Amino acid sequence: MKTLEGHAYGVSYLAWSPDDAYLVACGPDDCSELWLWNVQPTDFSMTTNCHRLTICYTHSTRSRNCTGELRTKMSQSHEDSLTSVAWNPDGKRFVTGGQRGQFYQCDLDGNLLDSWEGVRVQCLWCLSDGRTVLASDTHQRIRGYNFEDLTDRNIVQEDHPIMSFTVSKNGRLALLNVATQVSSFHFNLS
Repeated sequence: MKTLEGHAYGVSYLAWSPDDAYLVACGPDDCSELWLWNVQPTDFSMTTNCHRLTICYTHSTRSRNCTGELRTKMSQSHEDSLTSVAWNPDGKRFVTGGQRGQFYQCDLDGNLLDSWEGVRVQCLWCLSDGRTVLASDTHQRIRGYNFEDLTDRNIVQEDHPIMSFTVSKNGRLALLNVATQVSSFHFNLS
């Protein structure tokens, strides 16, 4: 078992990096910080409480390279609300944002690479192309944001808020958690 230190708020969202080497945690709506730990687990389970993250390994931790060290704690502004995060498939970048009108693309050291202002994010997802970020927002939709050419477009529009979503590995199917239902959607991203 390994307890990850340095987290001072509740947790609203957790995400493993694609190679399972890092774990990132976002706080509740009133939290402007994000925490990134070097964990490198293989066999684990995880528990959380208000102020502690614990990774429980199913085998001896002696053979694991799990430092549990806090790699970075980031905040772009004390007014931010970083409540959602998604990893870029390269495992070297992630996007994070919240409902206060912004989301950011960052590197593993928490350095800001790009930002998109005016977007109140509920949930984020990075497509396998490494360029496109999908974001559900407070306008009951999912939009695609391309950080390379700085374009965006509507992907899905619902009648109720899209609270969260997940995308299939091939990037063509999505499962939406809409406020009043759960529904599937077939993407046409071409």
